[in-house]
This record gives sequence, structure tokens and C-alpha cells, in this order.
Amino acid sequence: MSVILPDESCTTMELHFYKYQALLNDYILIENPEMLNPELIKTLCNRRSGIGADGILGVTTTSGLDMRIYNSDGSEALMCGNGLRCTIYHLFRRNIMPLNKTIDLMTASGVRGGRIISEIDENSAVVEGYLEKPILSGSITRHNRDFTIVNTGNPHCITFVEENEDIKELALALGPDIETSVEGGINVSFARVSGDEIHLAVWERGAGFTMACGTGAVATSFAARSKELIFVDRIKVVQAGGSAIVTHGNITLLEGSAHCVFEGTIKL
Repeated sequence: MSVILPDESCTTMELHFYKYQALLNDYILIENPEMLNPELIKTLCNRRSGIGADGILGVTTTSGLDMRIYNSDGSEALMCGNGLRCTIYHLFRRNIMPLNKTIDLMTASGVRGGRIISEIDENSAVVEGYLEKPILSGSITRHNRDFTIVNTGNPHCITFVEENEDIKELALALGPDIETSVEGGINVSFARVSGDEIHLAVWERGAGFTMACGTGAVATSFAARSKELIFVDRIKVVQAGGSAIVTHGNITLLEGSAHCVFEGTIKL
């Protein structure tokens, strides 16, 4: 397909892209990321004048494997669990890695990796990403709520709410203010524990409310364990876009589906 951005008179080149989503957390994947800049990123991610996405994955395969993540506001993110899983699936689809074999790639927060557990259909797979082991980094109080700070390569603050509170409404209402109340910004998670399962809504730094956040799932399940709200190692985290499984051990695993939506070319 071909997607034309506004002002065709300024067209000078074409950009091939792939659209992926993991639990409806959607990304534009580009294999020649050197041309990206904040304004282009914002234009491409715009859901009215561009392709539309929560962010962009810049993937290099020519001299080693490298993944860079950009938020929809043009800023760079250090890590993204769902973006990592989309990238792993893309490498599989491009025949760069086989089924069920671990692969490593460089990111802004260090070496990360993953594998394809199984194919669902020709455009989807169950993908497991290997993430940094979370670190407790203190706490803050905002809007009369206590938040635990956890670093997963990205900074997150997490609060656990009562059964009758709407986590999505809280994320939308309080997320923007809390995000900017910490120097450099922070991801904001509102969670509710139900048995060995967590229901989660995240306001992401640089992207706003998203249908799912992979590092948020990791950070929140880690915080729940540290507070002894959950005692198992393997935890189901349910978000608006679907559910993922987080396993805590010597390494941290994030398992869930990834889907190639379409690919196309944009004239810039």
C-alpha cells in the first residue's frame, strides 16, 4: 500500500515502514532509522495526518542488531517491552532468526533479547522478551497516593488502588500531572491486584495513555511482589489491549502476542 502525507509538492523520497502491535500498543517499525528526527516522528505517529502509532521502532540489521525506540512526542525512550517483542517478531518474519531461538540486540538501555515461542498465524506470534531485572528506586506521594518507583530500563511509579476505583480513569485524570512532576518525566501506573492477577492502566511518559505497556507490566508485578501483594513468580497482567505474562527470576521474561498489521510506503 502507499500512504501519502499532506503537501505532496514537497515529496522528495519514499520511506518503507511496517506497522506492528502488541496488545494494541502499536508501533511503526523502520529499518533505516538514521533519517528520523523529532518532527518526522511526531508526523508519522499522528493518527490523523500520519500513519498513527504510540511510537516508532528504529531497527538496524546491517552491522549488528540494534533497536531504538521513539515516543509519539518525538522523544527517545530507553526501553519498551512491547516494542522489543514487536522487533523480535519482525526479525523472525525477515528470516533473521528462527523459531524458538534466542536472539540479542542492542538498545539504548543495553543488550536485550527474546525468542518466538510459537506462531499463531501468518501475521502473529507468541513472543517472549528478556528485560532488565527491575530495581526498586524509592517512592513518591502524589494526589494523596503513595507510588513505588521501579526502574526497568524505564522509570515507573506504581500505586495500587481499591476494588471500586477505575484504573483507566485515574490514569487519564492524574497521569499527565504526575508524569511531569518528576525530573525527566516518569511512567505512571495504576494497578489493582486480584488473586495472582494484576489489572493495570499506564500513562506513559512521552506517549500518554496506551492500551498496554510492557515495562509497566514488569514494573508493576515486581512492585506487587515487593509489597507482598502477590507471591508467585509468574504473573498475569491484564491491560486494556489484552494480557501478558511476566515471570520474575534470574532474568525477567515478558510473554504475549505480537502482530504485524500491515506494511507500506510513505512519500516524504
